Amino acid sequence: MKKVTFLAVLIALSSLATKANNVAISSLTYLSGSDQIRFNVTWDNSWRNTSTAGSTQNYDGVWVFVKFRHACAKDSVWPSASDYTHMWLSTTASDHTVPSGAALQVGTTPISGTERGMGVFIYRNADGSGTSSYSNVTLKWAKAAQGITGTDWDIQVFAIEMAYIPQGPFALGDGYNASATPTPITGMSYSEFTNGASTDPFLVNTEDSLYFGTSPGQLGQRSGSNYTTYTSPYPSSAVLGASTPKGYSSFWCMKYEVTQKQFVDFLNTLSRQNQKYMVRNNNLANEFGLGDTIINDTYGDDNILGFFWDSWSSQRTNGNGITVQYTTSGSNKIAPASKPWTFACDLNNNGVFNESADGLNTACNFLCAKLLWAYLDWAGLRAMNELEFEKVSRGPSTVSPFLPQNEALIWGSYGISSNITNTAGGWSSARTSSESPTASTSSVGLVIAGESSGPRRVGSTNRSSTTRIQSGASYYGVANLAGNVDEIVIRFSTSYNSGSGWCTNYNRTAYGDGNINTIITRSYTCDYDRWPNYWGCNTADLGVCTRGGNWGTTDQSNFGISNRNYAGTCLWTSGSGGNAWIGTSYGSPDGSSDGRSLDYLYNSSSARQYTGSIMNYTRYIGGRGVR
Repeated sequence: MKKVTFLAVLIALSSLATKANNVAISSLTYLSGSDQIRFNVTWDNSWRNTSTAGSTQNYDGVWVFVKFRHACAKDSVWPSASDYTHMWLSTTASDHTVPSGAALQVGTTPISGTERGMGVFIYRNADGSGTSSYSNVTLKWAKAAQGITGTDWDIQVFAIEMAYIPQGPFALGDGYNASATPTPITGMSYSEFTNGASTDPFLVNTEDSLYFGTSPGQLGQRSGSNYTTYTSPYPSSAVLGASTPKGYSSFWCMKYEVTQKQFVDFLNTLSRQNQKYMVRNNNLANEFGLGDTIINDTYGDDNILGFFWDSWSSQRTNGNGITVQYTTSGSNKIAPASKPWTFACDLNNNGVFNESADGLNTACNFLCAKLLWAYLDWAGLRAMNELEFEKVSRGPSTVSPFLPQNEALIWGSYGISSNITNTAGGWSSARTSSESPTASTSSVGLVIAGESSGPRRVGSTNRSSTTRIQSGASYYGVANLAGNVDEIVIRFSTSYNSGSGWCTNYNRTAYGDGNINTIITRSYTCDYDRWPNYWGCNTADLGVCTRGGNWGTTDQSNFGISNRNYAGTCLWTSGSGGNAWIGTSYGSPDGSSDGRSLDYLYNSSSARQYTGSIMNYTRYIGGRGVR
């Protein structure tokens, strides 16, 4: 008997509506005779404007990928109840079908030297806007190539909204000039990329090798009050090779930050053992014995129910409701023995899971780099880097010196002091799928900032009849690059050439293979030797950073496209706990530093530095991926 599990993926808000996007996969069927997966896909407020002169010349779409395991595994105990496996799809586009009005592109990842189909992009084939709804999409399983036989499968299909970022030149840095209009904010601390030691932005107009230095045509930086210090961000001998992604070539970017429901969906495809490696609540991890049924037999509810924090109330106070799903028996909370646990959202803490008021579409905070990258690896995506962040935010540039881009904000206006309205004034339908800020805007960017209770629904500032400026969106229609959660991005370090600080094969096709074991066995660092594996706590070698500000941000300069204030800052020395970047988890099979209990992070003064817990910083961190 064939068993197929249907998973509807509810993701986000559109760029123009007040409701959630309701990305959904329906009518899922496995056609065993032809090894095809058939389904319907729909999402709201999609667009394509490639023929519109003066427009962004881009379009949105969905990244669709498939997971499977043997149907019997669903009812098996550990270790038979294994992870879902990422399905390899045919790399021949004509083996897949979409209905009239849709286009399809296969996304591949090289595995052991051979390109394998990780998923497909589905998008409009002609200009238009509104709801995209396509029936009877069929994807061909490359079953023989994957070494799979049999017909009895438990299958899930996932969809993530993406925005296509076209090939083209763009500026790094915003072209500060003392005589520019509007007048810069005097004394503002700021750090940005430059063209050598000049005041001009740096033009990225090729994927050829990029050199660092203070000479014209080299990538430099300036920092300090009024941009008075000019330096090379890295030794002049450092170079980003031709295969390193610099943002010039086209790519796809997630329209929204990873949501809490998306992260829950990821956790629920893992074996119980691998779920354990993801847990950041030390108490919950201690109760994660494979034979346990009562999850609160040692710790009280407040110490056990949070996935990310050993204070469930504190985790919810900071806007995150991810927990282990349970049934009750008297005063005990019960989870199945030995089988994979089911995670869910329960922000309102009423014991009824995945309700509208449980923050399903809220941005997932507490996602340190390793947890975010595990998700991206699982989804067949990769991490965004600093250069790509600026391209997605700013849009194209063709000439130098790119003035007037003085203090350019992510939504396209200039002059920080008078172009921001934050959302701290209040919300309607708070924490639900219809959550919307009550603040109104005219010619200013609306940003999820100045909040006191965590991130908000992704895309919620993109409301009906709002412009890019009013909604705070990027040039290409990507939401929440300013505010909500700090965006984790790759920072190119001084160790790039030596390989000690970087995965030597990091390149534009360094996508995940769908299998998080390749991260787990490397302590969540380097998938295929492709993603950064150095977490040194100094400004020269730190491999990750954040951009864009977060829900608690009050410093408006953080919403500048070019602001690199946190690109050269090690959290360990800045007082937020260095391991906040790393995301040390409860245990790791290879016995490396990730094998430490989170007890170390909560209780070690060297890890805490000036804060009571690294959670005080990771509550602001999240992000998205690209492909």
